[in-house]
Amino acid sequence: MKPVFQLATFAILLAIGTIGKAADDKQPAAPDPVPELGYRVIPEFFHGQDGINAGEASAVALNSKGHIFLFQRVRPMLAEYDESGKFLRSVGDGLFTQPHGLRIDSDDNLWTTDVGSHIVLKLSPAGHVLLVLGQKDVAAEADWLFNKPTDVAFEKNGEVYVADGDGNSRVVKFDREGNFIKTCGKYGTGPGEFSLPHSVVADKQGNIYVADRENKRIEIQVSLHGDTSWRWVGMASFMSPTC
Repeated sequence: MKPVFQLATFAILLAIGTIGKAADDKQPAAPDPVPELGYRVIPEFFHGQDGINAGEASAVALNSKGHIFLFQRVRPMLAEYDESGKFLRSVGDGLFTQPHGLRIDSDDNLWTTDVGSHIVLKLSPAGHVLLVLGQKDVAAEADWLFNKPTDVAFEKNGEVYVADGDGNSRVVKFDREGNFIKTCGKYGTGPGEFSLPHSVVADKQGNIYVADRENKRIEIQVSLHGDTSWRWVGMASFMSPTC
């Protein structure tokens, strides 16, 4: 091999080695360990009832007394425990098919969503049915019918939002008496569209947050001087038309 070619070859190999080293130097550092939550396990926390069943728990909520309400897919499907985990009572026996979501409002009313019977129930603190949204065992997409509703939220003025997400892809709004106001969203990935609106919550400013599970994002309906518009956080970030 002639000296000039040897020199060129050496230069190329040196450059490749330098580039490779530079690439190695730019490798991202290992992420810091995720800090522990700091919780401790309390075995047999729920107690006080003979033969109590533990099953597929779908939701848990606290009332103003600090009592714990457990919503699960074995009997008792909805049960109340005190702050120490002692069983107090079962609630709404026979009302539920496949429990999903549970919320408690400022008056300690219990709101449940049932993906098996396609209804939303509002129960008084005593466990009496105050309001039914949807029709039991009827799955549809209409002003007053759901297909596997997943969650419910309420504003301070009493208006109610239902995430009608497991079978449909929308959020439905009602007044405090259960009268239909409007529906928001449809199936898709664009502005004003959902894939599976799984959870919904309202803050004190009237903003509505919707967790869209299959689109891997959170959609926020922002309340501005009485008007509303949608924006997204997560996988996308843009404004969509007012709903």
